[in-house]
Amino acid sequence: MFKRTRIRFTAAITAGILIFLCLILAAVYAQSYFDTERNNTEKLDKYVRNYTIESENPAQPGPQGGYHGGGKNDPKEKDAGFLASAFYSVAFAQDGTVLRVDNSRGEYLSDDELVALAEEKLASGSDRGKSGELMYRIETTPGYVLVAFLNISNSRSVMYSLLKVILLYAAAALVILPAAAYAVSGAILRPLEDNDKRQKQFISDAGH
Repeated sequence: MFKRTRIRFTAAITAGILIFLCLILAAVYAQSYFDTERNNTEKLDKYVRNYTIESENPAQPGPQGGYHGGGKNDPKEKDAGFLASAFYSVAFAQDGTVLRVDNSRGEYLSDDELVALAEEKLASGSDRGKSGELMYRIETTPGYVLVAFLNISNSRSVMYSLLKVILLYAAAALVILPAAAYAVSGAILRPLEDNDKRQKQFISDAGH
């Protein structure tokens, strides 16, 4: 009787702790995911806010065009994550003519590929979204339409690593918790089992 009770008790303890642990791990992952999404969105919005198209040759990146921040002394510019991020952008005239391509880190897409992707996003009708490892935003101004991209591959790698760690913890819990719960249930039920044995022994002795 006590053996079956111990097994049921072990199963109940294990299930309860596993559910609690899974909820915590899921909450940690969800919070990290939403924080990462918000951070990426804020970085892309900041890039768009500070973008200017002014340049001696608008069709080429120049010292007067593209992203303009406040310089090293600007507190907003001390965000190392922002400064290390890879941004790409294409500015179009209202008639669809390409005015400017900013692709200083051209290892991800060529200029032609970037323009083609920007035109695709313009045609989609959505002013925000994702495309592969890029997050994009479309901003319409009186002088041009800007399609800006942020490379989010690093963020995805971080989230993937976090997911692997969470799964590793979950797997370890599946191995450790049943053994620990079995030991705990034994410690809890042992006094009851000993008492039951003494009662049976007392009844047996009294019968003789």
